[in-house]
Amino acid sequence: MIIFSVVRCVGWLALAGLAAAVPPACAVDQPAAADAVLRIVAPADHTRVAPGSLVNVRVEAPAGQAISAVAVAAGRPIGTTLVRGALPATVPVEIPSSTPSGLYHLTALARESSGQLVSSAAVTLDVERNLPPQSLDIEPAGLNFRSIGETLPLRVQGVFGGNARADVTRSPEVEYRTADARVATVNGQGQVTAEGQGSTEVVARYHSGPAASAVIRVAAPVTMVSPASVHFDPEPVGASSAGRTVTVTNRSSEPLSITSIRSSGDFEVNEDCLHSSPLPAGGTCYITVTFAPAAARKHSGTITISDRTTTASTVVHLEGEGKSGQL
Repeated sequence: MIIFSVVRCVGWLALAGLAAAVPPACAVDQPAAADAVLRIVAPADHTRVAPGSLVNVRVEAPAGQAISAVAVAAGRPIGTTLVRGALPATVPVEIPSSTPSGLYHLTALARESSGQLVSSAAVTLDVERNLPPQSLDIEPAGLNFRSIGETLPLRVQGVFGGNARADVTRSPEVEYRTADARVATVNGQGQVTAEGQGSTEVVARYHSGPAASAVIRVAAPVTMVSPASVHFDPEPVGASSAGRTVTVTNRSSEPLSITSIRSSGDFEVNEDCLHSSPLPAGGTCYITVTFAPAAARKHSGTITISDRTTTASTVVHLEGEGKSGQL
């Protein structure tokens, strides 16, 4: 049996009658087990449907299972549909005409006669227009990143017959690629991440058809650290290494307000950067990091430097190895 465990949905599934107001969308975790009390037998997984269509979701339960109502939940804008009556049952789920292209997961939800909430395994719908777009528009036409590690979204619209437009950003038919992954990378959802200083282009292409591109520019890091990584010699467990110095430089033309410096792992820092903040243009401050292993193994950690100018923090990578006994 799979217990329905999504706390966010329990409110509307206060199924004293299962007729409480159902919100427009209810996030559902996909169960990991296979012996679900509820089972969606139609449509098949990864069935393609068009926006504006009606999908009849067939839900079954084991013979003798006392369930008087069932709901089928999906993400926005599809929402949740509730029907009454014993199982098996057909739940008509409307796919709004405004639904962006992409993958949506349907899950059947109900309450047993014992009062226990149960759910089915999820079935995926591929929402896609029946005809491919005639062209693509990408928004914005350019992204300017102020720091490495920053992530910003692109939005892709398909232009169809009659100049009708629809969001296809998350469509499985849209493939994203970057001309130079050293500058920026992009995932299948149109999220672009700055990887290094420079400029490049991200291209979105619908299957083998129309394409659109955006110019990506990544500025030089405002905060420069030297070295960018620190490797410590093996250190006895319980001992502490000599300090290693990391220099932080403000490469911008404006004062830099450093807001926090944090270390992780078996590494400790002492610094004068917070006291020196705001760091003047071209100014430097210093971080001293030590390694104190608590176990005989390899250790890794980071120093994370945050400021008010950039959304992504500057990170120094740390490595060391703890050894048993005296070296």
